[in-house]
Amino acid sequence: MINVVPRKAGEKEHHKMKTYHLDANNRIKLIEAGKHRNRDGQFCSEEQWVKMAADLPMARVVAIWNHLPGVTKVERFTSRAKAIQRIWNVLITGITPVAQRKPVRQPPGGTRESKKGQLLALLRQPDGVSLDSLVSATGWQKHSIRGFLSGAVRRTMGLKLVSSKDTSGTRVYRIEA
Repeated sequence: MINVVPRKAGEKEHHKMKTYHLDANNRIKLIEAGKHRNRDGQFCSEEQWVKMAADLPMARVVAIWNHLPGVTKVERFTSRAKAIQRIWNVLITGITPVAQRKPVRQPPGGTRESKKGQLLALLRQPDGVSLDSLVSATGWQKHSIRGFLSGAVRRTMGLKLVSSKDTSGTRVYRIEA
């Protein structure tokens, strides 16, 4: 249950409302309290921002986003509504979507090896490696690994990939030196 405290007659509700200004250089600036005047490009609520941004070309919406501090630059947005909402969220919270992401965990001792690097290291073993071992090392599905072997290893890198069966009848892959 919510308790509502009635205001006395004539008592004004005091709250600070932030006022923003969108300048001609696609930058949104916070206007200091008491220094704002009514001018084009000024807004202080989400509704005003949505109304103003609805008439802007998408290229300008992208430019506005890219001028916000700490955001990941984009070339385009898939949805005008989402772009406008993302910009508003950064303005009111000051937190960019990039700052909200979890950092990538790196193993102790330095840089993380890429999956491509892992696969190539396994394929360079003299006895080769089975498809199941490649799946467990990378977490990829079998068809993805086969595509990598065919596309990246053979065609793009031009490496000689040898496929054979070992003594148990399991197919193994290796890169020939």
